[in-house]
Parts: sequence; structure tokens; C-alpha cells
Amino acid sequence: MKVNDNYLVDLIDRELVCKLPYDNNALSVADWARSRNIDILNGLGLVTLNVEIEAQRLRIKDQRMIHLTSKYIWKSYITPSQKEKFKALAKKANDINNNIRQINAENLNRIFRLNTQDTDIPLINGINFYDDNGGFESLFMPAGNGSSSF
Repeated sequence: MKVNDNYLVDLIDRELVCKLPYDNNALSVADWARSRNIDILNGLGLVTLNVEIEAQRLRIKDQRMIHLTSKYIWKSYITPSQKEKFKALAKKANDINNNIRQINAENLNRIFRLNTQDTDIPLINGINFYDDNGGFESLFMPAGNGSSSF
């Protein structure tokens, strides 16, 4: 690709595009990735984010040009040390999102196990309110409280 064919390279602020997004805040990058349903980030993806922000500022919606510009910036303007920083930020964001996915899966598993427990015994926060006698106390006092009156 010749630079002349890529009008976006001439319009964007290359200094901004070469900076780490979200001030190098991995939590913000992870949140952005989840909001876009991106499972795995990489350094080039973060440069693409910066190019997309610049394209929005310039009111350019040509996704093909944004993609080509991102690849060109990655290959031609991002130094090896900058690439390592972009990759490290992407890895931190991926780790955060992987942890969130694991926690969500564990919570769903717990919910599933709660839903499959014996439903003949009404439980609220793990307290059994079932009274064999069906008495008035069963509405207020946990079963087996040792008292038949208030």
C-alpha cells in the first residue's frame, strides 16, 4: 500500500495514534473490549482503537481505510518498544476479561446448582422456614427454633 493511496494517514494525528489508549489503564481497555464483544485483544487492535477514535474525530467512516491505516501505522510508525507496551497493555486487559469470564461462569454454576436443589423445602438465605405443623409460626420463625410460641 502506498501512503498516497491512504488519505487517512495524512489526516490523523500520528502522535495521538501512537500513544497507549485510555492512558495505559488496563481496566478501561478491558471494559472497552467487553463493550465491543472482543474476546482477545492484541497490540494492533489497540492501535486500531486509536485510529478509529481519530477517524471519528475526522468524521471518516471508511472501515477498510481505518483497517489499512492501523496496519500501516503498526508497521511503519510504532517502534519495537512501543509495540511491546501495546502488547503488554492488551495482555493485562485480556487477563482482566478472562478473570471476569471465569467469575461469571462460576456464579452461573452456583445459580444453576441452587435452582436444582430440592424445592419442597422453602429456603431463604439458607434458612429453612418449613414447619411440618403448618402453624402460624412457620411464617415468621425458622423451623426447629425450639419454641412453639413467641
